[in-house]
Amino acid sequence: MIMVVWFGKTRLLSLGSALIALLYAAPVSAECAWVLWVKNESLMFYSGKPLEESRRWEIQMAAVKIEQCEQVKRKIWSVFAKECDDPARCKGIEEFQKVPYEGVFRRFKSGGDLYAGSWNTTLVCLPDTVDPRK
Repeated sequence: MIMVVWFGKTRLLSLGSALIALLYAAPVSAECAWVLWVKNESLMFYSGKPLEESRRWEIQMAAVKIEQCEQVKRKIWSVFAKECDDPARCKGIEEFQKVPYEGVFRRFKSGGDLYAGSWNTTLVCLPDTVDPRK
């Protein structure tokens, strides 16, 4: 038997009754939220040696359902994917790769032996309990 205080009154419960009481007191359902994260990574070289490396995660939005998160992810990816459709906008980009609805990857034209680098953008929907920065 277990002694429990329930709504201000002391009760004696069997172990089974105590478990049922705990389940009853727990939330009926737990909603999971989904978060759209964007990871921006850049890597710069000077004279063939790493000069600067950067990795930054940013939250773009949150949704109750993963389908909502994925829908927004596809829309944002479409904007990034069109970034070099006009070559005049990407004069400093040597290579532009698209991974459908996941990310875009850019490699900069190198300035002789001096500068080279890349800038990558990755989009991912994760449960709100997951923080990719850790």
